[in-house]
Amino acid sequence: MKQKARFVGILLSIIFVFISHAQQDDFPVLKGPYLGQKPPGETPQMFAPHIISLKQSVHSSPIFSPDGREVYCCVLGEGEQPICIKIMKQVNGKWSPPAKAPFTSGVDDSNPFFSSDGNRLIYKSYRDNQNALWIVKRQGDSWGELSLLGRPFISPYLAGQVSITIDGTIYFAMAKRRVGSHDIYKSRWDGKKYLEPDKVESKINSDIDEMQPFIALDESYLIFTRYFSRERTTRLFISYRQSDGSWTGVISMGDEINKVNAAWPWVSPDGKYFFFVSSRNNTDYHYDVYWVDARIIGIFRPEEKQ
Repeated sequence: MKQKARFVGILLSIIFVFISHAQQDDFPVLKGPYLGQKPPGETPQMFAPHIISLKQSVHSSPIFSPDGREVYCCVLGEGEQPICIKIMKQVNGKWSPPAKAPFTSGVDDSNPFFSSDGNRLIYKSYRDNQNALWIVKRQGDSWGELSLLGRPFISPYLAGQVSITIDGTIYFAMAKRRVGSHDIYKSRWDGKKYLEPDKVESKINSDIDEMQPFIALDESYLIFTRYFSRERTTRLFISYRQSDGSWTGVISMGDEINKVNAAWPWVSPDGKYFFFVSSRNNTDYHYDVYWVDARIIGIFRPEEKQ
């Protein structure tokens, strides 16, 4: 009986290896920056059809490492499967097929975000009965142990995407008391720990849900998602830092971006491309990734009054 069980185990291992190699053989050869995709112009284009944008709805924009050699994406599981984070790497000049990230687990993991040096990755996860931000640090070519980021980022009403400035300040969204009143906050690093978060200016926050912030590394602009519950729609808005340190009023990013349910804004580390997700290609809230020339970010900036 033991020999039979051992034989079955060996057979299953062989089948798994065969299937894995078959999947890699079927995967297209992708070379060059941004999975070898043709760069977009001023009109948003779907990013990496059948590779990143596929039958499983995405749950964040793809996040490229600062050196451009890794990309992490977040996809909804099929059926009852949880959200998970997948990784693709450049290996010998070619992009590897998507695989589950080594630090992701059997619980809902979502919205990864790199620090500016690429040595830390922060994402939201529900594990150990805590809805919180978790951090993993590089160890050579891999990642170390996962740990909680800290007390300011543990909340049942913590929303998904975070964004990190050059000095380590984290912008994130949460509700204080109940779901349905999310605002954008920021927490600064004092060299030892993250401080109690401050709500971003009232010009940005409102009685509508503000979520999924993307802050420029130098905090010169802030892009975020607003959820309009009555219409069940999401749109992207932007605010710019003025010379006196205050923020401009909130400005819609226009019809080209907000065509249908735009969300999860992200700008590539080289500043060339603006990524977001949208259900414009579907009618059932299936989200795909789109990208556009990042120069679109500057066209909404109002002139400062002298």
